[in-house]
Amino acid sequence: MPPVGFEPTISAVERPQAARLLRSIDQNYFQFPDGTYIQTEGLTMGAPTSSIFSENTEIYNIVLKHNIEGYFRYVDDILIIYNINKSNINNVLDGFNKLMPKLKFNIEKYRPQNKLCRHNHL
Repeated sequence: MPPVGFEPTISAVERPQAARLLRSIDQNYFQFPDGTYIQTEGLTMGAPTSSIFSENTEIYNIVLKHNIEGYFRYVDDILIIYNINKSNINNVLDGFNKLMPKLKFNIEKYRPQNKLCRHNHL
């Protein structure tokens, strides 16, 4: 029995919205100056729904498993903040690459050029 207030069907009013959503997911074509191309895999580039569907719960399992302190996404970039004493970032990278073998994740580590130093003044 469904929970109270749960409606498992799409109402007549919502059907056109659902149909538009499904069409937007299925429109995987894009244009460059030299022609029109069909994207054969993945989510539609530039579609507002793609970012929603790209959130993969398995990524969050990897983040939790490896004690990641911060995980942030912006379009196609991921920023991970971790404690080198608690997390092996190479294991996180391996997990991401195994999760989505058709994508190739890589790491760009922040290396400060100038380190702050403390001076003792009398």
